Amino acid sequence: RYNFRLIVLSNESEVKKTGNITLWNWQKEEVELLEQKNDKKIEIDCIVDKEINCLIQHFEKCIKYVSELEYPIKLKSYGYFLRLVLNAIQEEQFDYLLMRLKSNKELERNEGGYEDFGDNNPKEALKNLISYLKANNPKLKKLNEAISKTTKKTLYIVDREDIEFFKTNRNKNCQFITQKELKKFIKNGELYKNPIVFYTFNGSKDFDFIYNLPNNVQLILYEQEKELYNKQLQ
Repeated sequence: RYNFRLIVLSNESEVKKTGNITLWNWQKEEVELLEQKNDKKIEIDCIVDKEINCLIQHFEKCIKYVSELEYPIKLKSYGYFLRLVLNAIQEEQFDYLLMRLKSNKELERNEGGYEDFGDNNPKEALKNLISYLKANNPKLKKLNEAISKTTKKTLYIVDREDIEFFKTNRNKNCQFITQKELKKFIKNGELYKNPIVFYTFNGSKDFDFIYNLPNNVQLILYEQEKELYNKQLQ
């Protein structure tokens, strides 16, 4: 009924085929490597905040509204803004995004000559989201909580502009490096078995990179980022 296809891994000398069942002849070392990979854990520490959910839902509603006007408005840069907002943890980053958003005229320069969007103004909706995250910064709070509870050597993967921000951290078990530095560790065989913590997730490239790491991984994400991660599993 469901037309499933079953793949069986085997290190037998003969490879058999039976209907929809395929046996692959794997070497013993390859099977052991796969078993080692299955030992790793990827855990998501999700930031639950009802107000953020409401603000994002309203923002998405506004985007939908302007896209369905008689002269539709496609706000290509606003998705990029949202990604940067969810990645931000420093107050200066939120201020910069608010300044960038104010100077962005993608909404105002529309073919329909629209000026008043009332409660359906996507720029105001995005501004309100940025302002809320700046005032409450739940991701930084969750990150600081994880840092304070770290009891063994752990790698925290941070954006390049956040390196200086974390230099004041007093927990010697935490090492803050960029993803570029992490790739160097991997290339030089210096990754060892240290747990790795990420606090940003931007889609399929991040998923492929994280999934192929041999280490245990913890992701500190907003619910919307978690949903994006789960979509990669489908």
